[in-house]
Amino acid sequence: MVIMYYIRKENLISKAFERAIDESSQDFEQALTESEAEHIAVFKTLLKRYYDVESIFDPERPHYNVLLARMLTFFVLSDVFSRNAYRKYNPNSNTEKQKEWAEGMLDKLSKGIYILEDLPKPPANEQKGSSARFLYGNLTNNDFYI
Repeated sequence: MVIMYYIRKENLISKAFERAIDESSQDFEQALTESEAEHIAVFKTLLKRYYDVESIFDPERPHYNVLLARMLTFFVLSDVFSRNAYRKYNPNSNTEKQKEWAEGMLDKLSKGIYILEDLPKPPANEQKGSSARFLYGNLTNNDFYI
């Protein structure tokens, strides 16, 4: 029984043949679930600066975003297909190109180049005191001669 909470098997089937997915994960039934959990942990690490990742990836009520689901689908498919000896790494395969696209998008999201407006922002920093502010100063001295 496959239990993924952010993407569904239908997401995977829309990008690859169901038979290929089943053959690649039949020896280890939790392969899809564990791959999704691993990539969600990476998403949380990289996106927590700009988004409230705990509410986005909440197992009970996830905040679904089509772009994140598409990226997660490509990552999970790449992991599962790499488990199958007949579908090992091929740099020209569509799966690898999709994974490279997803890696590029994740990089842009983590750097703030792309902003997903429909996702919740992280909670505001509770510390508003002087220790939380960034201090800036100009230390040039025009009257300093050597």
